[in-house]
Amino acid sequence: MQLNQGAWAFYEVVDDPKVLEKALAWAKRSMDIQPQTANRDTYAHLLYKLGRRQEAIEWQTTALSAHGYLTYWGN
Repeated sequence: MQLNQGAWAFYEVVDDPKVLEKALAWAKRSMDIQPQTANRDTYAHLLYKLGRRQEAIEWQTTALSAHGYLTYWGN
């Protein structure tokens, strides 16, 4: 959980791509340890901020599906 929190904190305040790549690695490790919605969401946000939009959309869709949001909204 601390890896995800650290990655999210960097997402909120950092714009340097090299530093964001490090946060992305933390988020990935966090997902490997505990593949929950919040960790996938952080990973998707970091990908988006790094300009990797298609990957971000795919991961965000996975996060929403895992939490049941896409089913709830009829998608």
